[in-house]
Amino acid sequence: MGRSTINDRGKTERTPLLRITPAEESINDVSTKRKSKPTSILSKLTRSTSFSSRSDDDDAISPITTTSEEAQHNDLFYSRMKYYNKLSMNQMEDPNQKGALNLHQPPEHVLPVDIFIVPWRTEKGSSSSSFSVIFSIWNTMVGSTMLSLPWAIREAGVIPGIIILCFMATISFYTCTLVVQNTTMEKLSDFGDICVKSLGQWSRILALIASSIILVAAACVYHVVMKDCLTSIVTGFIYIPLNQEPPEYLNVIMALFVIALIFPFTTFKTLNILVKLTSLGVIFVLGINVFILGTCIVEFIVPGYFEEDRVEPVVMKPILQVLFSTHGAKLFGIFSLSFFIHNVISSILNKYPEEKKTSKKHILRDVFAAYFLASLCYAAPSITASLAFRTGPIQDNFLNQFPPGNIMANIARGFVFFQLISIYPLLIFIVRVQFFGTLWGVSYPGTTAVWMLALCCCTVTTLIAIFYPNIGTIIQYAGAVCGAVYLYFLPIAVHLVRQKQKKKLTIFGLIFNVAIFLLGIITISVQFVPVSITDALFKKIGVHV
Repeated sequence: MGRSTINDRGKTERTPLLRITPAEESINDVSTKRKSKPTSILSKLTRSTSFSSRSDDDDAISPITTTSEEAQHNDLFYSRMKYYNKLSMNQMEDPNQKGALNLHQPPEHVLPVDIFIVPWRTEKGSSSSSFSVIFSIWNTMVGSTMLSLPWAIREAGVIPGIIILCFMATISFYTCTLVVQNTTMEKLSDFGDICVKSLGQWSRILALIASSIILVAAACVYHVVMKDCLTSIVTGFIYIPLNQEPPEYLNVIMALFVIALIFPFTTFKTLNILVKLTSLGVIFVLGINVFILGTCIVEFIVPGYFEEDRVEPVVMKPILQVLFSTHGAKLFGIFSLSFFIHNVISSILNKYPEEKKTSKKHILRDVFAAYFLASLCYAAPSITASLAFRTGPIQDNFLNQFPPGNIMANIARGFVFFQLISIYPLLIFIVRVQFFGTLWGVSYPGTTAVWMLALCCCTVTTLIAIFYPNIGTIIQYAGAVCGAVYLYFLPIAVHLVRQKQKKKLTIFGLIFNVAIFLLGIITISVQFVPVSITDALFKKIGVHV
């Protein structure tokens, strides 16, 4: 049987009907049994009317009455739509079903947005408000580097530190907007996808390596901070009341205890509970800021108040040496990591309503607001601490500035410890999603592979926590190496290629972006120059600060 149609030449042709597959016959049988009582408006429409093709002399589309053959054809079409709908429903109910069509899920290497979104909504719905997006970016950006910035600002000097902070915040914001323009505004879910389109598969591998190094370096810093917090708390509440010195191997025990406590969480397939705990990161950041500013006020009033072996009269460092220094190069690497959000910004902005994803004005406004808030959170406590704690050097972990017996410091250490317990597994989770999703196409390839990757990452962080607990240096060099790749090279290279493809690349745009790239590479490279060489160069030009 066939369906009669009239072609352009006026001749009658017969079009064969759709063939019924075995999987569709069962559904079609059910629909024919209930033919007297259609189950939906769609079936009534498809069984009552169809539309003829447009003729040469008639611009309107006119409905015609269906024949029995056309009604059968419509019945089959309706059954097939039900069949595809059932496939989709099965996929939603069991996404891991073998052979299921992945019609409703993002690619495996794309990070789940709920990891980063702060639950701040102005109205019910799945999309997030601007406040939620701003605080999600800010909460993700501000982290462990805040505890090292007082030391870094003291090393660089307050005035050079402010200049470098503003410079790095501006450069990072610009390259972040390039990532946003080439992903979210073009409705792509991951920056690695646009890297492949523009530069080739090698760029995605380079981005994966850079992102993984940054995440593992952050995990190393968190492990060191948790170990130091736990060591000080145990010393303050156990050994000091007993008038005993803590054993030398206490740091090793605490480092192993931390990883034994956290490791099982790093192998979970989902981290829903920990994701909810990370939404408290805003409280954690505000609490640390209040603690640092409060101790600075006390130190301004009573210099040397928090020193264990305070000697009168207190000798303070000259204010000129606090304001100016020749060791500011390390700040470029630290701020590269401090303002790094490029690998997850697309996942956060995907929570925008659809109408805002293409609004350049709204997106750039919210990203700028997040960078401005992060800059304030970095500048206020670090500059104040550099000016207040002038009786001695500042530790690269600011919490180590206070003795183990200080109650307020131990309370702050407790809050930091419990917050980082929830963040550390998420870092390993992100490494796993990006690594397996990019290379194998699945985020959870199996228990063995997941355990091996988690074991490798945890082993690295444990060794660093035991043998090299210098978080300032870790942040500096990790930010320098990976900042050159993800902060400068990839965003600018992708932007230039995309502009050329759209035929919008201008000479000024080319020179401007290349200049930013070269300037970024120079500032990153300066960190690897020994301090003795830079001091000698400054002395030759007459600078003896």
